[in-house]
This record gives sequence, structure tokens and C-alpha cells, in this order.
Amino acid sequence: MASLKKQVTLCALGTIFEWYDFSLFACLAPILSQIFFQHSNQFNGMMGTFAIFASGYVMRPLGAFFFGKLGDQFGRKYSLLITIFTMTIATSAIGLIPVGYEFATILLVVCRLVQGFACSGEYPGVLTLLAEQNTVKRKSFIASTGIFATGIGGVLGALLYVSLLSLLGSEKMQQWGWRIPFLLGAPLGIIGYLLRKYILESSEFTRMKESNLITRSPLLDLFRYHSKNLFAVLSISILSNALIYINYIYLGNYSLSIHKITSSQVLYLVLMVPLMYSFSILYFGFLADYFNKKILLLCGCLMIILFTYPLFLMITTGSVLQQFIGQAILVFLLGVIMGPFASVLPEQFPARVRYSGLSITLNVAASFFGGTAPMVCSWLTQVSGTPMMPAFYIIFLAILAFCGAWFILKRPLSITASVSQLQSYIA
Repeated sequence: MASLKKQVTLCALGTIFEWYDFSLFACLAPILSQIFFQHSNQFNGMMGTFAIFASGYVMRPLGAFFFGKLGDQFGRKYSLLITIFTMTIATSAIGLIPVGYEFATILLVVCRLVQGFACSGEYPGVLTLLAEQNTVKRKSFIASTGIFATGIGGVLGALLYVSLLSLLGSEKMQQWGWRIPFLLGAPLGIIGYLLRKYILESSEFTRMKESNLITRSPLLDLFRYHSKNLFAVLSISILSNALIYINYIYLGNYSLSIHKITSSQVLYLVLMVPLMYSFSILYFGFLADYFNKKILLLCGCLMIILFTYPLFLMITTGSVLQQFIGQAILVFLLGVIMGPFASVLPEQFPARVRYSGLSITLNVAASFFGGTAPMVCSWLTQVSGTPMMPAFYIIFLAILAFCGAWFILKRPLSITASVSQLQSYIA
């Protein structure tokens, strides 16, 4: 039990530090918009910042193939060490970009591309490693700590931003203070890397390696034998990625530019929403060990379909209190999905292709629907002339996720990864 707690803690800490790095751009989006797009109007500046944010997701499908293959052939720990090292370099580099030159925006995009590449291996690697722990109890809760850590990393970035803004003020923050959170990524990344070296390799991967069951082409095996499972879980991952970034980035910046609420009010929204999201994941991950987690997953999708429209009516009123309540309920409903999903997702793939399966599922969804969600919602709102259009976009994605959850519920096969099962699978 002690080794299990140590393993979970080390996985979570490394993920917190890495997602602190990746989420900083979201926290600093309003300031970065003024710095790198100072000659644009407010809407174009916001769209430009969202576009650079989305550029961090361009490399994630490529990273999914790279780290998926790496993790399935050489080990989960090996892949995770590379991700945190690469992320640390890219984040620190953003804090050193010289402002005022034509190439500054290009350097920012390059750093975001490297961040996206590194991030593509982190999230699926941690979920794979946690899912393969030797325990028959609290599997869903243990797996949910991997997603919980991503949210806490975002909270840590937002908390530092709020503190610096209160200490320095908006003027100094815009002049040089914005660099501090990025530069702090260097010592945090080094600490995370050193802690991660003490993580034990997955026992399931070790048994596969000892039994010569490592596949040479995990991606080919994945698409050949598990494509239906892949598309089912992908539909759920698309909803979760789009919804969290709409909550975390789009709604705060929309309120700042349209409703003219103060920056400090937006910051508290940015801080409290991921905090609510993180703890709701742990709560429903805990419940998933005592109830049917597939039913729980299905109910979460259904509630998002039913309640998104009335919640958006609250969010778009211009009242900070109503916006906070609406966003908090929305991410709480997302926690109903993500708590059980943390353990349902790894179960859809055998260990020999699990890292690849999770990498493609999570990164394709993040790249095409997560990172682009703020930009898509801004465009939908601008074209339609109504702030309610993003609600219909979420409902559409929730309907697709409900279909995916229904497929998983009705599919009795759940492939585990013991060596004996893998031998029969190969035969």
C-alpha cells in the first residue's frame, strides 16, 4: 500500500508541474493579447491569442503517435521522463521571448508547438501507469487522480497569476511580470523530473517485456483490432476537452471583453472553475468504485445535454455571481463524466496498445476540439450575434458522447492486460 501511495503521489506531482506549465498561457491570455497584438482591436487581439493557444494543439496528434509508440515499446516511465523535460524547456523559453520584434509572435508559436508535443505524452502516460497498478480496490479513484492533477496544475498557474497581479499591479504585470510564471516553470520542471525518476515502471508492461509480448506496431494493432472502442471513447474525450476549455478560457475572456467585468473578477472565475472541476473528478472517481461507472458516464452525458442551455442563460447575463454558479455547475457535470472515464478509458485497450490508444483518444480530441474551442465559440458568437451559440455546440458534442457511452455500456468485452490474456489474444 505504501508503494502504491508513493507511485500515485509521484505521478500526480509530475503531472501538476507539467500542466502548470501548459495552462499558464490560458491564465495570461488577456495580458498576452495586449502584449503581442497591441496594434489590433480587442476582438482581433482576442482571436489572435486564441489562435496561438490553439497552435499548442497542432503538434499533439503527432506527439500522440510518437509517445504512444514510445510508451508501448520502451515503457511508460521512459516516455514520461521525456515529456516533462521537453515541457520545462519550452515553458522557460516563453518567459525569455523579447517583446516588440516582428519575430516575437513566431517564437511564441514555436514554444507553444513544443509545449503541445510534450503535453501529448503526459496525460495518457499517467493514466496508463495509474490504470496498471497492482490493486483490485479503488481502481477508479486511483485513475481519477491523473485527471485531478491536470486540473490542480491549472489552479496552481491561476493562483500564481492572481497573486502576482495583486502584488505588482496590471501595469508592471504587462511590462515584465508576465514572464515570472513562465520562468518559474524551470525549477518546478526540474523538481518534477527528479521526482519522476523514482516512479516504478508498470508491472503489466514489465511482465509483457519479460514474456516478449511487446508489439512492434502498436498503432497498426490498435486500428486493426480496436477501432470501434477507439471511436467510442474519442467521442467522450471530444466533449470533455471542448467543455473544459470553453469554461476555462473562452467564457472568462468573453465576459472581460463583452460584459466589461473587471480583470480581478475574471481571475477568480479562472481560479475557482478548475478547482471545482478537479475535486468533482475525485468525488465521482470515488463513487465509480461503488456504482456502475458506465451508467455514471452515461448519466453525465445526458445531464450536459439537458442542462447546458439553461446554464448558459445564467452565464451570459453579465452577473458575475450567476456566471460563477453556471460555470461551476457545468464543470461539476463534466466531473460526473471524467471521474469514471479515467478508469473506463484504459479498460478499452489491452496493455500492449494501451498507451497508443489513450494517446490518440486524448490528443486528437484535444487538438481538433479542445484547443480550438475558444476560437470556434468566438466565431460562432460573432457570426450568429448571440452568445447562446456555444451552448448548442456543446449539446451537439454531448449527444455524440452519449452515443459513445451507450456503445461502451452495451459492449460486454473489457480487455484487461494480464500476460495469459495477452497470449491468448495474440494466438
